[in-house]
Amino acid sequence: MTGTHAAWRRTATIFGAAVLAVGVLTTVAANASPSRDTASTSTRYVKDVRVCPGQTGPHTMQCYAIAQVPAAKSAPGAHAVTVHNSARSNASGAACTGSNSVGFGPSGLGYTPADIAAAYGFNASTSSSNQVVGIVDWYNDPDVKTDLNSFDACYGFPAETSSSFRVVNESGKASPLPSKNDQETSVEISLDVEAVRGVCHTCRVLLVEANGPSDSDLATAENTAVRLGATEISNSFGRPEGGATKSTLAGFNHPGVVITASTGDDGWFGWDFAFDSNEDGSQNAASFPATDPDVVAVGGTSLDINTSTGARTAETVWNNNGTELDPGDGGATGGGCSTQFTALAAQSHYPGFSAAGCGSHRLSADVAAIADPETGFDIVDSDAPSDFGPPWFPIGGTSLASPVTAAMFALAGGSGGAAYPATTLYTNAQLSPSGLKDIVPATITTSLLGTVTQTGNSYCDEVSVSTCGTNLFAEAGTHNPNALFYTDSGDPVGLIDCSWPHTTADVNESVDSTECNTATGYDGPSGLGTPKGGLRLFTSTAPTVTMTSPAHPKLHTAATFTAQGTELSGVTATLSSSSYAWNFGDGHTSTGTSVSHTYTAAGKYTTTLTVTDSLYQIVIKKVTITVGEKASVHYKGSAKLKTHHKGSFSAAGTTTPNTGATIKRYHWNFGDGHTASGKSVHHAFSHSGKFTVTLTITDSSGVVTTVKHHVKVKS
Repeated sequence: MTGTHAAWRRTATIFGAAVLAVGVLTTVAANASPSRDTASTSTRYVKDVRVCPGQTGPHTMQCYAIAQVPAAKSAPGAHAVTVHNSARSNASGAACTGSNSVGFGPSGLGYTPADIAAAYGFNASTSSSNQVVGIVDWYNDPDVKTDLNSFDACYGFPAETSSSFRVVNESGKASPLPSKNDQETSVEISLDVEAVRGVCHTCRVLLVEANGPSDSDLATAENTAVRLGATEISNSFGRPEGGATKSTLAGFNHPGVVITASTGDDGWFGWDFAFDSNEDGSQNAASFPATDPDVVAVGGTSLDINTSTGARTAETVWNNNGTELDPGDGGATGGGCSTQFTALAAQSHYPGFSAAGCGSHRLSADVAAIADPETGFDIVDSDAPSDFGPPWFPIGGTSLASPVTAAMFALAGGSGGAAYPATTLYTNAQLSPSGLKDIVPATITTSLLGTVTQTGNSYCDEVSVSTCGTNLFAEAGTHNPNALFYTDSGDPVGLIDCSWPHTTADVNESVDSTECNTATGYDGPSGLGTPKGGLRLFTSTAPTVTMTSPAHPKLHTAATFTAQGTELSGVTATLSSSSYAWNFGDGHTSTGTSVSHTYTAAGKYTTTLTVTDSLYQIVIKKVTITVGEKASVHYKGSAKLKTHHKGSFSAAGTTTPNTGATIKRYHWNFGDGHTASGKSVHHAFSHSGKFTVTLTITDSSGVVTTVKHHVKVKS
């Protein structure tokens, strides 16, 4: 982290102001005037450290976790924090009471499961054993179950069993697990599983450890999680969108499964990388898979909780990246307009979406939750790097927001039949706005900047875009942040603020775009907002749909398919005949509640019914049927014969009801070059040996059934 500002220092001839130390800016009210108990406190110096390295190659992911780790007072990025020593923590952060109460975790810095439950208003003990929360990560954490049991014991949760917690490789096997393990990955894994368990005490947890961070490995792991029964899957990783293969996209498209994905820790379009000497500039793109409309994109907030009462005192967009002239690397929620994916209809029709300027494209995020490491969550990881201060330490990033959101979906009962559960969020935001807390620009106080207004996740952040441009022009001779260049290389910094033209021209024109600035209602940094007063935001609103198909559809004969959809009570959506779209799997489609279709070729077909109501909620039903099943054959024939002695061979064939046909031909091949036709035939073999007699039966619809029989012939 200490090199993060080096790239910006290359612009020293542009900026005369000194670059601020990383992490000195603590941008949430909780850090400046925390609503926390102050009994038995001490001061410690810490810095925010990204857990995982950046991308290791094309089409590879990086995890989105930031840990708050001990640091020397003089270390770059170090800042003072108040450690709250309590009955649950001591100087080494090792003691626990076994009580899941509000307060601080064993590190004395991070929130507890009870804090998060109280802030968002849900009951973490809701019976949810029918929900399986899948977690996809890469490499192996050899002590993940031991650490999870330590976490459970600290808060008085039951010890894990083979059914409550399971670890498999990307193929779904208990062994061998990935041979590689590293300390950074173990931190991400511990964060994910402990966040899920902290939010949903009775859910089953399935950890799928992929072989590596490649698109292909992670898509395989996603498919495995679904195959093994995951009802929700959390993905705390991403990469700049673009270039995903069909198989990768298919891995994140599982209708009826809640799939959450982090929007990233580097602000709009990954602009914070523009000031990292180890990177080549802004990522210039939003993060995939969060931009995929098949998943729920989860942004991050700074959550201030009164740890004496559990009440949420404030929640703002997470952006610790500093001032517009002196950007830091404290992390910020990601997001932005996709250039690859079309928005879900529920999103594109939601009030306020068009103001972001994405056109028909997807905007990330859909929803937001706790992510700021300065108001993070205490985890235990015995394999963490030693400078993290293990075993207990606070952690954040949108890596935290994703599993927290997936677990809240699980508490609410999962997808409830919704094909793409992100739509559920938009429906509930309109039907039950009381279950939603809007994240809006907030005036906050920081030790470094005093009182500022935090607005979004871009470069300009806490000042208006016009002020940002004026300040920038005075220092750099350009109003447009996207027009900055590195002075030593002449390379552009890249896209760092959505409100300015996406060019390198000095254009003194800007729009306070909600793509990267919070606003009343929907916006890019926080999506719809965060849950309030319970789980209403996540409770399914999808219609109940029943589908019937013929048990034995006959070849060349019209078959009838029917469907019935019923909206849930209180859901003001409607269904019409055109709401029901049928795909019969043979290239033909239809619409309506009762349709007929004629299959003209034998085979197995998957008939898909897609029901879309007036609120753009989608339910998908599928059934596999066989058309033109093979005939049932009763065969008689000699198994042993002597040469030149005639053997008797006969057969009786019966077609199944769904062929709608009769047997037209019996053809015999005796394996010695001779053939015959008929239900009953005779044949003499002219030489000894083992022969395979093949009977081929053809019915009037063209369905062919083949039966084989072995005959041993002796001299």
